[in-house]
Amino acid sequence: MISAELKIHEGKTLLGRVRNHIVVTDRPSADGGQDLGGTSGELMLLSVGSCAVGNIRDHVERNALPIIFLKADVFVETPTMSEDLGPVVISAEFFGALTPDELRALIDAAGSGRVVRRLRKGTQVDIRVTVCSTVTVPEKLRSQPNEKPRIATEKSQRGQKD
Repeated sequence: MISAELKIHEGKTLLGRVRNHIVVTDRPSADGGQDLGGTSGELMLLSVGSCAVGNIRDHVERNALPIIFLKADVFVETPTMSEDLGPVVISAEFFGALTPDELRALIDAAGSGRVVRRLRKGTQVDIRVTVCSTVTVPEKLRSQPNEKPRIATEKSQRGQKD
């Protein structure tokens, strides 16, 4: 079972605890908060993105796909007049080349995690994957000859270990 504990800290600031980690949530100053942390909606987008990107990473590694992860953006699209809420969009960008079947499998992997699947039960979730073959990838992100292709996460882009 996964769980979280929340306590009101001060004003609009909440302290959340998951396992041994403390997360601060708050409202922006314009909404009466102190802007000490992300809003619950922003943290939801981080959670959805973390779920999708983690599954993408695992799929790429398991299948040794010849692509490099560049970034993922998660956002709520502006609703149309007939909708109360716009869809949640997961937009991932890669460098490399994939067959149509590999691309479909990558999109399926992005939507296969528990968080994304739960969200899809009540919300439209669009998964968009862009694979670029003409972008300039920094040398440190390129795979070396005879090296298994890897995904470059934000941490590895900064030279830290994943």
